[in-house]
Amino acid sequence: MAKEIQSTLREIVGKLKIKEITYFVGVVASPFVIIYSLNKYIGFSDNVFELILTSTISGTFLLLMIFIVVREVMSGRKEKYANITEQIHYCSHISRDMPSYLNEIDPSALDEKSKKHVFSVTTNSIVKILDRIATIYSMITGTRCRACIKTIYRKDNKLYVRTLARDIMSYESNSNTDKERYNNNKGAIEENEDFDMLYDDNTPGESYFICNNLIKRRNYTTSSFKVYGEPDKELSWYDVMVCKSWPLPYRSSIVWPIQQKENRFLRFDEIGCIGFLAVDSESRGVFHKKWDPWLGAVLQTLCFIQSINYFPLLSN
Repeated sequence: MAKEIQSTLREIVGKLKIKEITYFVGVVASPFVIIYSLNKYIGFSDNVFELILTSTISGTFLLLMIFIVVREVMSGRKEKYANITEQIHYCSHISRDMPSYLNEIDPSALDEKSKKHVFSVTTNSIVKILDRIATIYSMITGTRCRACIKTIYRKDNKLYVRTLARDIMSYESNSNTDKERYNNNKGAIEENEDFDMLYDDNTPGESYFICNNLIKRRNYTTSSFKVYGEPDKELSWYDVMVCKSWPLPYRSSIVWPIQQKENRFLRFDEIGCIGFLAVDSESRGVFHKKWDPWLGAVLQTLCFIQSINYFPLLSN
């Protein structure tokens, strides 16, 4: 019985957060205690005492409002992260099940119709993962985010990227453009600042590219300008503020390399970088550098597992 009472009391204390409330009351009350103590020993005039008291109340109220706003912003982001666990779990399920599905299939024993079916199922699994990734970042940022996988291919001793898959919504509006860019080789890695930085061995330690305001990034280079048009070279502060003359449909982006590197604890032949996972938003200042890139690093690993199983299917 005593243990049950003790457990109940602990639950009540935990819910009421009595320690936090006591600390908060102490912080708010301490300035007034100090003022009244000083007045008792020094003896301020009524006007001075009223001025000090009014200033203290105003300052305390202002600090309290700032504290509430900051706490709400910080806890709001954490709550959003708590709400995406189901989406990540769904991505993990697909990434786990698709290799098992493909391992049961012998490509040489399939007719043309069966190959197309397997290809369609596998492609759809990647699209579903990207759709959830776009949903995850849309939930976190409160903006419409897009997600895609770019894979690397070589032509005439030059490296290019092509769009392997997109989330469903962005696929509808970009499928023709993606095909045209691939057919005309408009995605050289060296022409894309983000891809070139992550693929280049001269920039070790770079595990992601993040920019919350591409408009303000000086000399930003991307092959997408060939499709959407070049921005004005000289932009006034007003043009930057209202995004005037910015041709791209996104203004913030994060990019991760889809790769496998050497592991000092495990021996295997590293595959290296096979592509990139990109997430972007039409709004500025939406990504949090402390948390968002590392979430994407986890999702990038799931994309690697899917892609590495997808390539043999493409070759067949």
